[in-house]
Amino acid sequence: MAAAGETLSMEHEASPQDSDTNFNEQAKDTTTSSLSLQEVFTKLMEKMDTISAEVKTEIQDLKKSLSHLDDTVTGHDTKIQALENEVSTSKEEIRQLKDRMKDSDQYHRRYTVEIHGLHMENEIFENVSVEICKIAQSIGVNVSVNDIDNCHPIPRSSQGLPIHLVKFKSSHLANKLYVARAKLRRVKNEEIGISPQSQRIYMNENLTKENAGIFHRARKLGKQQKWYSVWTKFGTTFVKKSKDGRTVKFFELNV
Repeated sequence: MAAAGETLSMEHEASPQDSDTNFNEQAKDTTTSSLSLQEVFTKLMEKMDTISAEVKTEIQDLKKSLSHLDDTVTGHDTKIQALENEVSTSKEEIRQLKDRMKDSDQYHRRYTVEIHGLHMENEIFENVSVEICKIAQSIGVNVSVNDIDNCHPIPRSSQGLPIHLVKFKSSHLANKLYVARAKLRRVKNEEIGISPQSQRIYMNENLTKENAGIFHRARKLGKQQKWYSVWTKFGTTFVKKSKDGRTVKFFELNV
């Protein structure tokens, strides 16, 4: 019986040869798995390299596109700046032309003075020019009818006597009469035989619309602040705040 049992026991025991075979197969399987992983890793690395190269190429392309856009934007900025400079230059040229036109307009008015307060029954040239001569003689300026080129009344929008524009043939004579205008403060229509009216006569330069606006603004401000005198000379408004004060141009006051 013992021999039989031993025989059975021996049938169930693995031989050394079988163990070696199993180990070799396991090792073979492990090696095969390692090789498969290596291949997968290699393929992944190759794919990563491909993707990396593609990404680098796209990045380079984007950089080139951005560089081109930067150049384009810079070019547009340069053009815009040039256009802005041209507009600024054009505006300055237009401003200068407007100033020259205003100066030219005022310059051509140097032959003309405005007579305020003149009361006339008959506004024909011959009658008005005779009365203008009387006014000039009353303040010490010799004027004849032949010195007058034209004269006509401008009706006022409000009630009152019209303004008479008197154009002389000589700007020198017109200026001489205007300089002597201060003496008119003592002259009235009735005093020089123009009419029985006691209306005071006074004289102004014939100003452009803009210069007249400046003058009226200065006069209004002068009355409010009790300035000594406000007047115009060749279209420019001057101010003297006190009797002994300095004469300045109105626009220099920054008011």
